Amino acid sequence: MSADAQGLGKLENPRGEAVFDRGDREGTRRTLAALGHRRSPCLRAIRAKCLDCAQSRKEVRLCSVTDCPLWPFRMGWNPWLAGRAVTRVRRGSG
Repeated sequence: MSADAQGLGKLENPRGEAVFDRGDREGTRRTLAALGHRRSPCLRAIRAKCLDCAQSRKEVRLCSVTDCPLWPFRMGWNPWLAGRAVTRVRRGSG
């Protein structure tokens, strides 16, 4: 069954060009770049999503959605690494 028949369709880049068939699941770097994504550390991507959801740094800090899987990482660092080398997102990035 084709991706369109399954209702998955195609993803488009900002110019409206189809670049990725959702049923394909390849997710190559070229496809990601065509969709406007760029390489980013995981914690920075999580922080960006939290800022997108909460709309401000203050709201991210005050977030009460503790059942969200990203909640422990919302401040841009991995709390499970406390006491070891802690990875933080640079202040200037969000």
